[in-house]
Amino acid sequence: MGCACNKAKQAMDYLITYSDGSTERVAGKLGLIAVRQKILKGGGGTWKAVKPA
Repeated sequence: MGCACNKAKQAMDYLITYSDGSTERVAGKLGLIAVRQKILKGGGGTWKAVKPA
């Protein structure tokens, strides 16, 4: 196995699950900081990285 340093990484999207049970998919290019801000504005919740649609 060689180093994968020069290969393009596929960006991951984020799936937010708010504390009220609703979900929202956020494009990975917005970044994790934007995801955390959305969670805080939405009243709390969790996120996980998912493959892009």
